Amino acid sequence: MVQEREFYQLIEFDESLLAALESGQVKIKGSLEDDAILVTKDRSFLMKQVITSNSLMIVGKNNPFSSSSSASSSEANTITIQDSHSCHLLETTDNYWELAPIRGKVDKILSIFQNDHLFDGQQVFPPLSQDQISIQQLQERIQASEFEIAQALLYL
Repeated sequence: MVQEREFYQLIEFDESLLAALESGQVKIKGSLEDDAILVTKDRSFLMKQVITSNSLMIVGKNNPFSSSSSASSSEANTITIQDSHSCHLLETTDNYWELAPIRGKVDKILSIFQNDHLFDGQQVFPPLSQDQISIQQLQERIQASEFEIAQALLYL
């Protein structure tokens, strides 16, 4: 039986981002044509993959090969630190994700309204019922936090 291997990616969070992640308030927005943008309720971050010249090792306390019948593969992935603590190599990688704070991409709001003929640059037209767009739909289409979208709508 072949054990399925887990795949790990590294990303560094500060305390507030970690709290937002743990409470389920973090989303990654983007399409194939866009950069990946990580958003919380009030901030946006550009996600960039950084490649390093050094290998990064991801280690854990639990042995992922413990149910394996081969002891040699288990021992080959064990690392001993300071003669008393051992951990198991989970993954080796040469890249990680970096987060750079950015202003959300709220400029797209105006183009959505213009393309849907809801705004001509000076006057807002009442949309037809099938053309209405909700704040939730804007939040799905715009790579920005909820706060940044709300602020942009105030200044249209």
